[in-house]
Amino acid sequence: MALCGKIAIITGSSSGIGAGIAVAFAKEGAKLSLTGRNQKNLEEVVKDCKKAGCQDVLTNVGDITQDDFRRTLVDTTKKKFGKIDILVNNAGIGGMNQLTSLTKEEYDKLMAVNVEAPLFLTQLAAPHLIETKGNVVNNSSCVTSMTVLFICDEFLIDMLVHCPKCWLH
Repeated sequence: MALCGKIAIITGSSSGIGAGIAVAFAKEGAKLSLTGRNQKNLEEVVKDCKKAGCQDVLTNVGDITQDDFRRTLVDTTKKKFGKIDILVNNAGIGGMNQLTSLTKEEYDKLMAVNVEAPLFLTQLAAPHLIETKGNVVNNSSCVTSMTVLFICDEFLIDMLVHCPKCWLH
């Protein structure tokens, strides 16, 4: 149980890769703070995590692009568990239009979910992660057939991974 006693926040954990990460972390003994936009799906993931051995799961349903929600996520996790060891920035979107038909609204949403949310959530969690000598896991796509903008936002996330000294002083 490599993560026994560790506290992990996992965004985008109500489905897909995030749900899989949550169950895997549960099997390894982590206590979980899960978040997503779909309450019903999140409840199913909690059941799966409990079957995997994690009885201590906190959920926060909301929009990770909202400052207040990110703050609530970090604050409630710290309050319930007393610390934060791992932040998994998994929430993300794709499926954007081609460059010639991309709207400003689509661009703004892409950047808000895939760049701003993980950046500012990491900023909020950083003092707690520094205190516990914790880790940030940023999940980004390596798909090369996507639009230039999608690749650019994923590049920015990858820079968070490869240049932590730039972000954590």
